Amino acid sequence: MRQGEDLTQDAPAVTDSLERQARGARRLSLRARLGLLVVASIVPLTAFVLARVYLNYQHAVEDSGEKTLELARGLSIMVEKDLQARIAVLQVLALSRSLREGDLSAFRTEAEAVVADQFPGATIVLLREDGQQVMSTRTLQGATLPVRRYLETVRQVFATGRPAVSDVYQGVVAGGPAAGEAPGRQHRIRAVDQS
Repeated sequence: MRQGEDLTQDAPAVTDSLERQARGARRLSLRARLGLLVVASIVPLTAFVLARVYLNYQHAVEDSGEKTLELARGLSIMVEKDLQARIAVLQVLALSRSLREGDLSAFRTEAEAVVADQFPGATIVLLREDGQQVMSTRTLQGATLPVRRYLETVRQVFATGRPAVSDVYQGVVAGGPAAGEAPGRQHRIRAVDQS
């Protein structure tokens, strides 16, 4: 029975210990408890708001990337259509009777009319296969013209007889950036280049 007596004697000690712990918990003032309640409610709310802001940011970045890609596609389609229209006009100009007959003065008049009507501010250049400029709407008639430095497109046109679009290069006469479409035909001067 001695063990049973020990248990009953220990019971008041356990009860005292529990009461001390309960009193310690009661020692937090109302202000402290309210502070803990506020912190406990604000921390998860703040975490939720920060997570939402981050997700919105990621979505905005993805949206701007998609819109930029759509804009680039739209611009490339627009540039392609513009190049095709210019090539069509230059192909018609390359069929000119004055060019076939070698009348460069009359052809120059036709080319200048095309520039004024279709491509304001542009230049139409007639080239030989070796890159020598024969006529340029940017210079005066009869002026000495340079040899074009970038011949890849010119060679391609003369080899295939089909239009080609060059890369952007530094113009020889104007000195600014230039690009050219070069429809070729079977006659003495086989390329019409607009730069």
